[in-house]
Amino acid sequence: MLRSDRLDEIHDTLTHLYETQYLQTHPLADELAADVAPALRGQALHARVRAAIERLRPAAGTPEHALAWRQYRCLTLRHVHALTFHQVANDLGLTERHCRRVHKEALASLRDTLLTAASQTSRSPAATTPSARPGLLEDELTRVGTVTEPMASLCETIRGTVQTLDALARSAGVSLVIVAEAADDAAADRVVVRQIVLNVLVHLIHAQPGARIEIASRSNGTTAAIDVAVWPPAGMAPASAIGRADEEHLAIARRLAQLRGVGLRLDHQPAGVRVTAVFQRAMPGTVLLIDDNADLLRLFRRYAMRGGYRVLEATSAEEALRLAQVDRPDVIVLDVLMPHQDGWETLQFLKNHRLTGHIPVVICSVLHDQDLALSLGASSFLSKPVGQAALLDTLQGLTSNAQALSDRGRNLGEPAL
Repeated sequence: MLRSDRLDEIHDTLTHLYETQYLQTHPLADELAADVAPALRGQALHARVRAAIERLRPAAGTPEHALAWRQYRCLTLRHVHALTFHQVANDLGLTERHCRRVHKEALASLRDTLLTAASQTSRSPAATTPSARPGLLEDELTRVGTVTEPMASLCETIRGTVQTLDALARSAGVSLVIVAEAADDAAADRVVVRQIVLNVLVHLIHAQPGARIEIASRSNGTTAAIDVAVWPPAGMAPASAIGRADEEHLAIARRLAQLRGVGLRLDHQPAGVRVTAVFQRAMPGTVLLIDDNADLLRLFRRYAMRGGYRVLEATSAEEALRLAQVDRPDVIVLDVLMPHQDGWETLQFLKNHRLTGHIPVVICSVLHDQDLALSLGASSFLSKPVGQAALLDTLQGLTSNAQALSDRGRNLGEPAL
C-alpha cells in the first residue's frame, strides 16, 4: 500500500508524467501498477495518476471559487498541461506564493486519492490486466477526444508540449526546435492538440534518435496546422522505422485526430519525414485588446483565446486606432488609464470614425465610471480585476448581437455592418 509520507515521490511522478520510460522504474510504479506487466508499468502509472487527478474534479454545481476547483485546476494546469507556476497563478487569479500553497494542498488530496486506488488494486489484483488495457486506453481516448476544453494559444500549447518532452529528447540526442511565429497563432483546444502533438513527438523521438525535429504552426481564416519535420543526423538516411516504431503513440495521435476531425498525415520525403495535423479554427470573432500593461494583455489574451477568439493587441492609442481601422475587429476591449492619450479620447475617436464607429467597445477599468463609458458610446463596462468568465460572457454577448444585426441586414437587403 502507498505510504502516506510520499508526497515527494508523487511530485516527482507528476514532474515526469509524460516520460513513461522514467516512470517504468519509479518506486511508485511497483505499488500503483503492480498488477500489470513490468514493461507496461510506466504507462500504467501515467494513466493511473492522470485518472486520480481527474477524480479530484469537483461535482457539477460546485462554485468556481471553491478550494476543490482550485486544487483540481492547479494540478491539471501545472502537470497535465505543463504550465509554469507563474502561468498557473495568473490563470487562477492568485499570487504565485498562494498558488504554490494550493499546489501543496492539492498534492495531499492526490495522495489520498492514490491511497484509495492502491488499496482497491491490492484487493483486486486482476482488475487491470494487459489484455484489458486496449479497452481502457480506448475509454481514456474517447473521454479526452469528446470533452470540450477551454481554448488556448496554439503557439503556447506547442511550447508547453516541447518543454514537457525536453528531457526525453535530450536523452535520445534529439533537438526539438520551435519555429512557430506569433503571427501564425490561433485558438486551439489545448488538451486535444497537446496530446496529438505530444504523442507524435514521442513516436518520432523513439524512431529517429539524434534527429533535429522542427515544429511549426500556420493558420488562415478557417484552418490551422501544425507541421513537424524530422531531419536525420548528418550523413544518415531517414529511419525506415518511422511510421512503425513505437506504433502505440502514433495510433493514439491518429485516434484522437479521428475523434476531433483533425487531419493527420505522415509523409516520407527524400530529406526526412513530415507529420502534418490540420484542424478547423474556432472563430467566433476577432477581439482587439488595448492596454499598456503587458502582463494584463497576456492574461486577457489567454482568456479570449480560450473562447476561440482571434486576438489583436495594442499598448498605445495610436497603435490601437491603426489596428481598428485596418483589421476591423468584431469587438474592442479598452483600458482607460493609458499614457499620452487616455481611453476616453480613444473611445471618442473610435465611435466617431466612419470605419470603426459600428464596432462595440468594452471599457475595462479600475475606475467605476460605467455611466461615463456608456454616455460616450461604449457597449459594455467591466471593472478590473476581470475574470475569464466575465470577459468571455461579455465578448460572446456583443459578438452574437453583431452577428444578428449583420444577418438581419442581409435579410432586409441592407449592407452588413
